[in-house]
Amino acid sequence: MNYLISSQWAGTYVPSHIYSFFIKLVFWTGMFFFKLISYWKQNEQSVSLISLKKLMSITRSFQVAELSKIRVPFLGIISPLTPNLDFKLIKVNNIDIFIIHPTNLIVKPINIALYIHGGGFVSGDFAGFRSFINILSQRTNIPIVFPHYRLTPEHTINDQVDDLIFTLKFICNHFKISISSIIVIGDSAGGALALLMMQRLTNNNYEIPKRAILISPITDLSCSSKGFEFNRNVDVMLNPDVVKSCLKMSYHGLDGKDPKISPLFGKFEGLPPLYFITSSSEIFTDDTIRAVNKAKDAGVITNIKLVENVFHIFPLFYFIAPECKDGLEQIIKWMIE
Repeated sequence: MNYLISSQWAGTYVPSHIYSFFIKLVFWTGMFFFKLISYWKQNEQSVSLISLKKLMSITRSFQVAELSKIRVPFLGIISPLTPNLDFKLIKVNNIDIFIIHPTNLIVKPINIALYIHGGGFVSGDFAGFRSFINILSQRTNIPIVFPHYRLTPEHTINDQVDDLIFTLKFICNHFKISISSIIVIGDSAGGALALLMMQRLTNNNYEIPKRAILISPITDLSCSSKGFEFNRNVDVMLNPDVVKSCLKMSYHGLDGKDPKISPLFGKFEGLPPLYFITSSSEIFTDDTIRAVNKAKDAGVITNIKLVENVFHIFPLFYFIAPECKDGLEQIIKWMIE
């Protein structure tokens, strides 16, 4: 059973197979070209990483804060297809919930992972992340649940957290486990939502997940970290001005530093162990560092992997460069420890 890239979701425009083929052709042709001109240069980085960053730096200049373009599942288009993808799609409470099952799982799983996708709170779907979460599930032998939470600006971040809390309850009922057996994984805006979800749980004295793995999380929607401007010209993926415009779509009348939308300004006391992996050269580097420091001050078990010469959510590009695959391996290690 395959989830097609061209499937329609959330009333947004998703490209046709022809458009998807064209984007993939342009991307891999660009990668081939930059590999050719980078091959003979001596560098501590792999040729694949250098080529990917050069290609990203070009596309970065074309980024715009238009929902119809932001919601195109670019990562899903260029990701390797998974012919034997084993998943279930369950619609509960108007939420599409995808469950990926490891092919070698023969006994009842001890742990379940909840994957909270990124996309600046305004975009993201299963098509864009299917390859990454599938390899995580197969390598760890852990089922992964992937919800289509509601998007901003049509909805609020509070609505998104509501959907994630509901998904936690769904996981517990479906797999007959407790919340303490759930591993939470979130990338970018999904990292913010993971923290907001867990902060709500602790604020209400509810049971908390086993641990959380946060990939380049956005923790401050006001973009007030010094690194946001300091890394403006070295971040090859994200255009800071476009990012600010997208994040402001999620304010809904709140201040960017309101703890209801920016977990950095919320309470970290009582959170489960937190594992952060991020790039040292992205505009959200300080979002991770400040969150790590605040978590440590609150007595939370914290681990951080800060990687040089890569970019925002680099482990999701595991199929392109060895440095990105190293990020994938670190996440797998944290999932099974």
